[in-house]
Parts: sequence; C-alpha cells; structure tokens
Amino acid sequence: MSTRDELEAINKNISDAIMILKLIDFDCYSNNEDNCNTI
Repeated sequence: MSTRDELEAINKNISDAIMILKLIDFDCYSNNEDNCNTI
C-alpha cells in the first residue's frame, strides 16, 4: 500500500533519472561521438 508521499518520492526519482539520462545524452552529442559511452 503506497501513500501519496511514497508515490511522490518514486515520481521524483524517476524524474531525476530521466534528467540524468538527458544530461548524459547531451554530453554525448555535444562532444565527438567517439567519446560517447553507451550504457
């Protein structure tokens, strides 16, 4: 049983993870593709 606070915490973690992935993609494409590390 999830409370509203738990759901908000999960949602924040997902948002943070997406933001980190976008930052990684931005670094990948702004630099040479040779320097891109795929996960």
